[in-house]
Amino acid sequence: SLATFNAMVPSDIDYIGWNARGNQASCTAEGFVGWFGILTGVFYSCSINIYYLAVVQYEMTDQDIRNKIEPFLHGTPLGLGLIVAITLLVK
Repeated sequence: SLATFNAMVPSDIDYIGWNARGNQASCTAEGFVGWFGILTGVFYSCSINIYYLAVVQYEMTDQDIRNKIEPFLHGTPLGLGLIVAITLLVK
């Protein structure tokens, strides 16, 4: 993730700590993107496991997967990641 490599470097130059760059808005944006990315990645990993379970254990066809579970496999990670990131942003 770009968040871990300090990709956002805005203009305020009041250094409180060593190598600190940015302002409150950039820190908030970085935190939002970081949490969203971490949580969405974890939930997508769960979605891949559910997909493999459907294919291997339950022998679902591609059409069944596409129609029945694929919207949930994409919607759940994105939705949960967004809800948690927004909740942390509002606090």
